[in-house]
Amino acid sequence: MGEDGRLSAENLRDLLVDGHTWESWDCAMTRPAPTSDGHDDTYAEDLERARQRSGSDESVITGATAERVPNASGRGDAWESVLATRATDRPGLEEFLAAGEWAALSGTGPLRFSLCDFAGRIALVVGHERRWQAAGELLGARSPE
Repeated sequence: MGEDGRLSAENLRDLLVDGHTWESWDCAMTRPAPTSDGHDDTYAEDLERARQRSGSDESVITGATAERVPNASGRGDAWESVLATRATDRPGLEEFLAAGEWAALSGTGPLRFSLCDFAGRIALVVGHERRWQAAGELLGARSPE
């Protein structure tokens, strides 16, 4: 690693992927018919098999097709949603990262890239600390000083 603690994509991949123990849980899945109500037995069996092999629901609970996803209600005001995300009493990026163990990959300003362990689940967090913007700092990488 360099003096600033940054990892190249190749080094990061090598740290995260263990080529000696990796085993694919993925297999061809029988997709439900477009007219399906989502209760096809073969598809449910495929999902259960993937769930057991992966040890995770997150990797397989994606079976909904566009035809079966409910439409957004359209209720509410978009600008109110934007204002809600800017509320000063809402937790920021620092509080979010504090919920787990984390290591910065890059970024020291309002835009940060970190690896974070949330209860054993590793996630790449790309976050924007909006409080910096309120102080006049623009979104984006900092210029070298």
